[in-house]
Amino acid sequence: MEKKDIKKLCEERGITYKADFMDGLSEKQFDEGCIKLYIPADGNGGCGEGIWGWITPEDKKKYMDDNFYGEIKAVLCNDPINYLGILFWGCEIPIICQGEDRPILSEDYIKNVLLPIVNKQK
Repeated sequence: MEKKDIKKLCEERGITYKADFMDGLSEKQFDEGCIKLYIPADGNGGCGEGIWGWITPEDKKKYMDDNFYGEIKAVLCNDPINYLGILFWGCEIPIICQGEDRPILSEDYIKNVLLPIVNKQK
């Protein structure tokens, strides 16, 4: 699928697509903002997966704080297997930081944005 088609699909689904922004980052900016996060299974069985995301320098400070428990935004750096065809490289997603543990995709986002799309495709 071409980037313009992904962008249109994301807009129709209410998903923020930031591929153009990501393309504008220098290699250093990209590397400094990369993190690992966890995406749970998509509700159709299967396993969750670890995936790469990119966050701003301001959010990286929160991410690195072992005492921070809260929501930040990340931009996907690869296409997740879970939610394949729904989430793409460049999609902005809310993640929940869990102190020392790996951040996880927001359950509210899964429930209110992703699962309705999954259920519509069935």
